[in-house]
Amino acid sequence: MRLKYADRVEILSPAGSVASMRAAFSAGADAVYMGGRRFGARAYAENPEEKEFLEAIDYAHFHGRRLYLTLNTLLKEEEREKELYDYVRPLYEQGLDGVIVQDLGVLSFLREYFPGLPLHGSTQMTVTGPSGVRAATDLGITRVVPARELSLPEIRTICDETKAELEVFIHGALCYSYSGQCLLSSFIGGRSGNRGRCAGPCRLPYEVTDVSGGRRTKPGAGYVMSLKDLCGLSLLPDILEAGVYSLKIEGRMKSPVYTAGVTSVYRAYADRYCEEGRAGYRVEEKDRKFLQELYDRGGFTDGYLTGRVGRNMVALKEKPEFRRVHEEIPAFLEERFVKPVQKEKIRGVVRVKKGEALELTVFHGDAIGRAGTGTAETAKNRPLCEEELRRQIEKTGNTPFEWEALKVEMDPDVFVPVSVLNELRRSAFRDLEEVLTGGFRRACLPKEKASPVGVSGRLDFLKEVRKEPLRREWQVYIEDSRYLPLVLSREAVDAVLLDDACLEPEDWKEAAALCRASGKKCYLGMPYVFRIQSRVKWKENLELLAEAGFAGFLVRGLDEAGFLNEVGLEGERIGEASVYTMNRGARRAWQSLGIDRFVLPYELNRQELENRSCEGDGLLLYGYLPVMISAGCVQKTTAGCTGKPGWLMLTDRKKEVFPVRNRCSECVNVTYNSKPLSLHGCRREAEGIGASFYRIHLTKESLEEAEVILDSFLAEFSGDQTAENKRIGKETVESVTGKDFTRGHFRRGVW
Repeated sequence: MRLKYADRVEILSPAGSVASMRAAFSAGADAVYMGGRRFGARAYAENPEEKEFLEAIDYAHFHGRRLYLTLNTLLKEEEREKELYDYVRPLYEQGLDGVIVQDLGVLSFLREYFPGLPLHGSTQMTVTGPSGVRAATDLGITRVVPARELSLPEIRTICDETKAELEVFIHGALCYSYSGQCLLSSFIGGRSGNRGRCAGPCRLPYEVTDVSGGRRTKPGAGYVMSLKDLCGLSLLPDILEAGVYSLKIEGRMKSPVYTAGVTSVYRAYADRYCEEGRAGYRVEEKDRKFLQELYDRGGFTDGYLTGRVGRNMVALKEKPEFRRVHEEIPAFLEERFVKPVQKEKIRGVVRVKKGEALELTVFHGDAIGRAGTGTAETAKNRPLCEEELRRQIEKTGNTPFEWEALKVEMDPDVFVPVSVLNELRRSAFRDLEEVLTGGFRRACLPKEKASPVGVSGRLDFLKEVRKEPLRREWQVYIEDSRYLPLVLSREAVDAVLLDDACLEPEDWKEAAALCRASGKKCYLGMPYVFRIQSRVKWKENLELLAEAGFAGFLVRGLDEAGFLNEVGLEGERIGEASVYTMNRGARRAWQSLGIDRFVLPYELNRQELENRSCEGDGLLLYGYLPVMISAGCVQKTTAGCTGKPGWLMLTDRKKEVFPVRNRCSECVNVTYNSKPLSLHGCRREAEGIGASFYRIHLTKESLEEAEVILDSFLAEFSGDQTAENKRIGKETVESVTGKDFTRGHFRRGVW
C-alpha cells in the first residue's frame, strides 16, 4: 500500500482543493499539504469546508498517503482562545497527519490540547541554522521547513548538527523576502502575508534610483523583485544526500493539472535516484521543458540552493509573459491523473457452503476486511455457478477498489439470491475501508479537561511569567552610529539599542561605555537574519561581547534566541516585533526560550493590543518600518555587487518611494516602508494600551531631522498632556515628514 521508497523520500505536493489532492495522489505524491477555511497562508485558495476536509483525510489514509493541515498564519488572541480548538478538534479526531505552524502560540496550544499530533515548523518561522532548529524542536516541532534562502551546505550543516527531519522546497514560486519577514503587502494595502492574504507587491515593477537620483532601471520596466520559479530537478541528488527527507512542491493556488504534472515528474526522478543512485541520475531536457510548459515565469532558477544569488534569478527586464500551455499537455494530464478514480488492488476469498453463512474476506496489503451474511441453500431449480458468483462479487462500480485475484470456495448445487451477494460484497468493502481509515482515529479530551504540557520536560508554556511593574521607559534604536551623540545628550532616554551593522566589534566596548557614562543602558541589536556568516562573527567575538558589558540584546528570531541560549551570553533579551507575539500564548512560548520582553506587533490595532495585554512590552512611536528582509540584493541585481553598504530607492507605480539598504556584513537587503510610522498626537490612545516602554527608531533621517523627531516625542509623551505640548509635537513631526506619514495598523489592524 505504501508508495515505492516513501520511507526514504517524501514527495509533498500542494492541494489548494480536494481535486488537487486527488490529482497529486494519482500522480505519485506521498503526502499533500492543504488549508482549511481558516488560518492558512493561502486564504484565496479553494480551501475545503470541514466535511470535505474530513473526507480528504480518509481518502489520503485509504490510499496509504498523508495529509498535513496548513495552519501557518499568526493568530490574534481571541482567535486562538475561542476558535482554534473547535477548528482543529474534528480534524485531529479524524486522524490528521500533521499541522504546519508559524505562530508559537498556535504551536503551544496544539501541544496542550492535541497530544501526539506531529507539528511542522513552517518556512514562515524563518529558521536558517542549527540554533533555530534546536530551538524549534525544544518547543515541540517534529519537522522543520527552513528558509528557502539556504544553500545546500547550510542545509547539510543543519542535518549533520541536529539530525532534524527537514522539508525543503524543490519547485515553484519564490518570495523575494524571507517568508515571515514581509510586511510590504500589509502596510501598502492591508493584506497581510502573515495572515494568508499577500497581494504580491514584489511582482510589480519598480523604478530603481540611487540617493542622488541616478536611474538604475527604465521607467515601468524594473521587475527587480519578481523572482523566477524554482526548479530543483537537477539538484535532487544533492538535496537528498544533504539529509533532506521531504521534497516540497509549491502551488496551492494552482490547478489540479499543474499539481499532477509537477508531482509526476518529481515522483519519477525521486524513484530513479532511489533505484540507480547518483550514477544513474540525469535530467532529460524534455522533462524540464514539460515543467516549463506547465508554468513559466520567465524561466527557471536553481534558487538559493547553489549559493549563486544574483540577477539571473530575477525576471528583470519586463513583466514575464506566462507561456501559453500547449493544449495537449493539460488534456493528457486531465485524462491520466485528474479524471480517473484512483483504485486500490485487492485480493479475496469468497466461501459459499450449504447450510452455512456466506463469507467474503478481502485483503489489501496487511489490511483485512470481512463480511458474513445469509445462508447458502440447496438449489431447487437453477443453482449458482462460479461464473455468476464471480461476476457479482467482482463488481466494484464507483468504489475505490479493483480486483487483483478472487479465490472461490463453493459447494455445487447451491442457491444464493443476487441481493444477498451484493450485500456481502458491499459489507466486506465497507469493513476494509474502515480498517484502512479507522486506525487513524483519535480521542480528544474536552478543552476544559486538557492538561498543560511542558517544553521538553524543562519549561511550562502556560505558566504566565509575572514581573514587577516597570516604569515606562524610553528606548532609541539607531541604525547609524552618527545618531549616538544626539541620543546620549537627551536625559530622558533610558536605553540605546545599537544596530549590529552600525559598529565594528572592536568598537562595541567603547560605545557601551559611553552609554553607561550617560546613565543609559546599552543593548546590541542582533542581525535581521542570523545565518552562517552572522553565527561565525558572533562566535568569534564572544570575548568582545562579554567585555563590552551590554545590558542585553535585541532578538529577531528563533536562530538568535537559540544561539544566545547555547553560548550563554548574559543580559536581558528584548524580542523585536519580528518575534511575533500576536497572542499571549506566543508571548509565553518565546519567554520559555529566554526572551524577557517584546516590541509589540505592528499588525495589531489598539483594541487587539489591549486584548493581548501589553504589560512589560513596548510600543514603537516612530520609525521607518522594515517591510521586507531579503537575500536578494537590488544593488547586485541592477549594477553588480560593490561589497559596500548603501541606499537605493524603489519607486512604485503610485510614485511611492521605498528606501532599500544593503547590509553587506550579512548579505541582506532591508526594504523600508515609504512613509515613517508616527503616532504623534496619539498619546492618550498609546497610554491606554498599557505599554511599559516607548521606542523611537532612527534609520535614514538627517541629524537635524532626528533631533526634531526625538525632542518632539519626548515633549509630547513625557511632559504634561497639554494642548501646547500636543501642538508642538504634531507641528514638529510634520515639519520633518511633510505630513507624509502613516499610523500603520494602530487604528485599522489587519483581517
